[in-house]
Amino acid sequence: MTDRRLAGVIQDVAMLDLTPMTSAEELAGITRISDVAIVLVPESLMAAVVGIPMDDVAMVVPVPTGVEVREHTGALVMGGEALADPDAENAALIVMGTLILTSQVPRVTYRQVIVMGLVLAPHGSESALGAGLTRVTGSVDYYPAAEGQEVKVSTGQLRASGRSWPTRTAVPTTSWWWPVSSS
Repeated sequence: MTDRRLAGVIQDVAMLDLTPMTSAEELAGITRISDVAIVLVPESLMAAVVGIPMDDVAMVVPVPTGVEVREHTGALVMGGEALADPDAENAALIVMGTLILTSQVPRVTYRQVIVMGLVLAPHGSESALGAGLTRVTGSVDYYPAAEGQEVKVSTGQLRASGRSWPTRTAVPTTSWWWPVSSS
């Protein structure tokens, strides 16, 4: 069996998931955590983790022991009923980016829902999301929904003019656009 302990400086990662760690000894080799957006830590190891020097860490999140962590980085598009999945009762959903819900959220069964970014949901989801979102660093916005509405999400560059903009169709459509930096 190989020793896979973390050691030295951990830096420049969006999400540092320490939830597989089971003892403070596994964390003892970490000398600093730097430039990390979110650090996920087992609740039982919070005392050990807060003893590690940190700079430019946006959020440290304690995760209850035994909770399954479901992580997503980027835009996550899903129906509102996905947040009501009975299999998610012992899971935490962590989204680094945008969470777009294409249908009304009836309830949230996840133990934790943490979003660092924007949450977009149809009107009528306010009560369920208000009670179910654990932490949001960003905003929660609601859009008017219509029966049979189609939600389109695009990323990249967009060039729009009066001639190229979509015309009215029989199916109500809501569109969002996010620019993607060209590096």
